[in-house]
This record gives sequence, structure tokens and C-alpha cells, in this order.
Amino acid sequence: MAWNIIRNSEPASLNEDYFGTCPESGKKAKVTVHYIGSKWCKTDLQKTYRKSGMTCSLLLDEDKARFSPCMENCPLVPDKY
Repeated sequence: MAWNIIRNSEPASLNEDYFGTCPESGKKAKVTVHYIGSKWCKTDLQKTYRKSGMTCSLLLDEDKARFSPCMENCPLVPDKY
């Protein structure tokens, strides 16, 4: 009996947490990056994930946290996807 690859376990979205010390504030921070997965064409076998947003534990209290300039190039987040 041959094994079949089942790709149903790929989630539609991923959340990854990164921890470290913020270089701007000097405080410990947790940055959560939200990724959305989708197949870009019909022949794709796996989903391709792209960044859809980020949240930072230091910016949760501020109103305009998602538009903060430090979120664009946060050094705690590697260029993974």
C-alpha cells in the first residue's frame, strides 16, 4: 500500500510570535506577525503565506499602533516569507 500525501492540514492563516528587546524603547517586547495562506495558481500544491499584519505588545495601548513607523521595519521580525 502506497502512502498518499495529504495537504489538508495547511492552515488558512498563521500567527508567529517573536520575542526580544525593542531597540527604540529598551523594553522586552512580543511581536506577533499574522500571515494569510493561499494558493496563487491552480497548479500549486502548497499554500504560499504572505504577511497580513503585525501587533506589538508595547503598542497595544496606543490608538494608532498599526500605523506606527517602527512596525514596518521591526528588527525583531526576520524576513521569512
